[in-house]
Amino acid sequence: MSKIQRNAKCPCGSGKKYKNCCNIEPITGNTLSFVGQDKIESNDVGGQLLKELTGYGPNDYIKPVRYFSENIFNVYSDESFFKGHYCVSVIVMQANKTLQKQINRELNSLVEKYEIDTIHFTDLFRKKQLGNKRDQFINEFTDIVSKVNLTCLAMSENRDTMLNFFNKGDIKDEIIYHNMFWLVMEELISSAKDDYVINIWKEQENNFTSQHTIDIQNKLIEGIKYIYMRYPEKYFSICKYPTIFMKKELLMSSLADLIAYSVNKIQNKIDNGIPTKKIEKEYRVLLIAIRTIFNNYNCLGSEELVSLIDNVENQ
Repeated sequence: MSKIQRNAKCPCGSGKKYKNCCNIEPITGNTLSFVGQDKIESNDVGGQLLKELTGYGPNDYIKPVRYFSENIFNVYSDESFFKGHYCVSVIVMQANKTLQKQINRELNSLVEKYEIDTIHFTDLFRKKQLGNKRDQFINEFTDIVSKVNLTCLAMSENRDTMLNFFNKGDIKDEIIYHNMFWLVMEELISSAKDDYVINIWKEQENNFTSQHTIDIQNKLIEGIKYIYMRYPEKYFSICKYPTIFMKKELLMSSLADLIAYSVNKIQNKIDNGIPTKKIEKEYRVLLIAIRTIFNNYNCLGSEELVSLIDNVENQ
């Protein structure tokens, strides 16, 4: 990501110089203050509805939310590494607590039926968790989650490509994933309408501590600043606080894992020249699932992968 010059206008929209705004240390959500035009207030009906739906008020967003509308979205992501390939998936779902709870209940019943604890596609494929029942399980999973209006995006690249992209001789994996996530988010924001409201959800990992939450929030603020630098003319609102969810929240964790696993495995094979027919035969059930579940999957990293999904024959 390009470095913002200290004397440049801050990309957050405050009107201040960057050095006097988002570049002030320490960077935390509580230190930031942004000015929006005609924003709704927390005690307005719109502000109350926003808080009820997302858990956050208008001023918890960068830039502050101006209107309460149907354009409120949750973003979930996951990461994958396979044979030198990194992948970050992004799932976009319209905020709807009632539907989310209903789908999670149905998914909980599904995993109980198959006597598993989580829905993890590495376990289903590499570890052959369900044996010859795998495809049946994925078909039932697809029937459940396809009731939701969903968009998926992803980026899958090998390590050398990423090092060249960031002009680095070496870089930690976590930094690669962080930057890839915001490059995917840039793709999402490029087509977003004004006044979109976005809440970014992060999965809780093992040994999660309060320091992890602080680190996630600091990285979140850094990423938001990058997005506003890229699209200063747009007015959209991203919550400056991450929402943490656990693996038992099956809807969020399974969808993000589905795309991260599928895209990384299949893109790796495409990049290594594996014939299309062979890829389709091995991953037909996943390709059909992606096509069925997601209303929009056009930003999954390569035209070859999207074409595979478009043209895969039903079983």
